[in-house]
Amino acid sequence: RRRIHFLQHARLSLRSSLLLLWRSNVLQPQFLVAIDFDGVGITLPMALEAGAYSLNITISTPDGREADQVVKFAVGDTPSLLRQFVSRNITMRAIDSGAPLYDGGNLATGDDRLVAVLLEELRQTASLAAEALPAVEEGRFAGLDGEALFLETSDDDISDFLNYLLASPGTTNADFSFVEAYAQWALEGAPIDP
Repeated sequence: RRRIHFLQHARLSLRSSLLLLWRSNVLQPQFLVAIDFDGVGITLPMALEAGAYSLNITISTPDGREADQVVKFAVGDTPSLLRQFVSRNITMRAIDSGAPLYDGGNLATGDDRLVAVLLEELRQTASLAAEALPAVEEGRFAGLDGEALFLETSDDDISDFLNYLLASPGTTNADFSFVEAYAQWALEGAPIDP
């Protein structure tokens, strides 16, 4: 007879060189034979200082066996917008195709590329916005029709919109059309704070 060992729990902890920042125990259902952590989402505190960190993963079984893995990463001076959207599972999609405008594979391209992709999406749909959107009545875009709104949007406007989304309470696990969300934000006066 072959004895099968079951996973008891996984312990994840995030440490800087001196300080335990986060710990979680993941309890697994009885009779689970294996587990694959394809991705672990950790929302880092906005006030986290720049520096080197390690994610320590320990998986143990009831019979005392353990497996450890350490993933090292660095936190930069300014948080990456793209990384925050990916880690919070927020997907913005193209209005015509429904395809995601970014994913985890784009992390190396950085925020400038994300902003450029979103600006291009606005430019490509500007003629549709001329027909579908009323004129903006308040805020930085007051007086612009839909087409002008999409054509005159700047990099800074896109960054403000993305920061607004990230600051909005409960913005996680969301999937929506970028163009529609951006238009709604602009029509509401393009607020900075939710």
